[in-house]
Amino acid sequence: LVVVKALTVDDLARNLDEWTVIDVREPYEFRSGVIPGARRIPLDALPSHAHGFEQDRRYAIVCASGNRNQVADAYLAEQGYAVANVVGGMSLWLGTGHPVEP
Repeated sequence: LVVVKALTVDDLARNLDEWTVIDVREPYEFRSGVIPGARRIPLDALPSHAHGFEQDRRYAIVCASGNRNQVADAYLAEQGYAVANVVGGMSLWLGTGHPVEP
């Protein structure tokens, strides 16, 4: 059984230094802003990048609204990584006024 933690955008914003954020949106979607420090890895490219992830890190997975990150969460959790689903995705992150970088 794969267990994925749900992480609110507010909790992530308060504890950003404790997470490695993986943004699995498509490159054109990054134009709306990206969570500061996030790694930009589109969902389709995730399997080719996951081998470089560290087992002792915690990964917060974000997409536009929360659908693609569920696929990414399940994949990474099956590989043994500690992952959390950022509930509401970037639409909620932006909607609540949390900071972004270009």
